[in-house]
Order: sequence, then structure tokens, then C-alpha cells
Amino acid sequence: MKKAIDVLIAPGAPEIVDALATGMRQAGLAFRLHHAANEQNLADQLRCHAPDVILSSHGKSSFDSRAALAVAREIRPDVPFIFVTDPLLAEPETPSFDPQAENVLAAPLRQLAPTVRRALREARQQARLREVELMALTSRWR
Repeated sequence: MKKAIDVLIAPGAPEIVDALATGMRQAGLAFRLHHAANEQNLADQLRCHAPDVILSSHGKSSFDSRAALAVAREIRPDVPFIFVTDPLLAEPETPSFDPQAENVLAAPLRQLAPTVRRALREARQQARLREVELMALTSRWR
């Protein structure tokens, strides 16, 4: 049995949550879904719990993807952040993110599942690398 992916959607407008959940379900991803309707709710959720991945898309919401990214980077900088682009979900002008920003990916809705899988794989690799580096540093001081 696959481990369910803990997914946080922010902003959390209902039509976006539904579309992203449907896309992940159709791709065969096992997931637990949480959503943040506003910036404070996102901050509270991230302080209490680290999701496996954060999905974000422009839409009718009380805050936008840039604000969500800023909050996520401040509280949980190692959690992959995926900006989902889709003509049905995105406003005419989608936010532009620095392509060099660590763990920030952009993907159309139809490529959501492979992008989530890749982000999780890369996050696991980064975590292992940090562990190895930490072990090397601590062994020097013994």
C-alpha cells in the first residue's frame, strides 16, 4: 500500500481545491488534502505540521500565490512548493517566480502527478544530503 502524500493547497479557493484534488485522484496519487483559505491559516498549519508538498494556483482567494510562497519559505523552506498553471485555474496574468528559487516548480494541471512525484523525490534527496553533511560536521567535532 502506498503512503498517502500530505498535500497542502494554498490559496484554498474551493474550485481550485476541487480541480487539484480531481487531477491528483485521476493520476492515481494517494493523498491527504488540507487547504488554507488565507495567509494566517496557512501560517498556522505550517507551524503545526509539515506537509509533503504545497500546491498553489491563482484564483478567487483572499490571498495569492506569491503571499503563499513567502509564508511557506519563512516557515517551511524545505517543503516543495508547486505553482500549478492551467488556463481554467489561472488568472490572465500568472505570477512569475524566480526559476532559480529552490523547490519552486511550475506545472500545468495535466502534469501535476509527475511534477509532484519529482518534487518529492528531489526533496528526499536534499534531506539525505543535509543528513550526510550534518554527520560529517558532527564527526569533525568529536
